[in-house]
Amino acid sequence: MSSARADYRSLVDVADELRNNVELHKFVSSENTKDEWQKITTSNFQRSVGILFVHRGDYMYELALSVKLPSVNATDSDAARQLGVWAVNTALSIYASTSRRNDFFLLHGVTAAWSLLQVCLLQLLTPKLRW
Repeated sequence: MSSARADYRSLVDVADELRNNVELHKFVSSENTKDEWQKITTSNFQRSVGILFVHRGDYMYELALSVKLPSVNATDSDAARQLGVWAVNTALSIYASTSRRNDFFLLHGVTAAWSLLQVCLLQLLTPKLRW
C-alpha cells in the first residue's frame, strides 16, 4: 500500500496550473512551429499534446500523480458508481470553467466521462455478467 501524498490537488487545480504556465505555453508554441511537428497532419491540439509528452513527459506524469481521486473502498459494491460520478462531475467542472465555450475536446471529455459512468452503472445492475 502506498503512502498518501501531501500535495494532492483537484483535477481543476491541475488544469489551472497547466493553463497558467506561461513558460510551458511559450515552449509548446515554439515547438509547434518546427517542421518536425508541422509535417504531422493533425490538429494543433494533438500536436501540442505530442509535444508535451515528448518534451515534458515527466512534468505531465507528476501532474497526473498529483490528482486527488475520491476515497472509495474497492470492495464496496458502489465504488464503480462513485468513481463514475466523480469523473462526470470533474469533467463538467473543467468544461464549465474554461474560457473557450463549446470546445469540442472538452465536451468530448464530458461525454466520455458520462459513458464511463454508464458502464459502471451497467456493471452494478448486471452482476451475473461479471467474468
